[in-house]
Amino acid sequence: MYIVRDTGDSKDRYSVYDNSGKLVYRVSGKYGLLGDAMYIFDENGKRVFKILQTSVQLPITVYYLSGETDKLRLTFNHMRKQYVFSGISWHIYGLAPTYEIYDADKSVVMSQSPDSSGLGYMLEINCEGRQLLCIAAAVCINSIVVSSDTAVAFQS
Repeated sequence: MYIVRDTGDSKDRYSVYDNSGKLVYRVSGKYGLLGDAMYIFDENGKRVFKILQTSVQLPITVYYLSGETDKLRLTFNHMRKQYVFSGISWHIYGLAPTYEIYDADKSVVMSQSPDSSGLGYMLEINCEGRQLLCIAAAVCINSIVVSSDTAVAFQS
């Protein structure tokens, strides 16, 4: 899969494509203020996931990620450059925008790296049942990196 940050005039923040180049999800909404929300929509326009930003009191940003079956919290400490998942046993390692998410058993759940065009990121998702959750986590991480305009090193 590929995730591309939208820079045009549309309200979409990100577009997500499968490996054949077909648009499979788009992410729309607001980011940056308390109560802002982004939503993941499928190719039919159905809202399938919500990302709610509930705290922006530096040095902490908190997101609640919720889908049909997944609900969890992702907290980013700006001073420590650290993400912490609550409600799931995932951990993030790497230097954003290149990073990997591991489960408690050390298996790689997802990895992200810049794609060859330089316009987006390749997402390698190894947990198909949690595909939307992985995309939502990538949206949160990429939004922090874009807003700070610097690479973020982290180890959770």
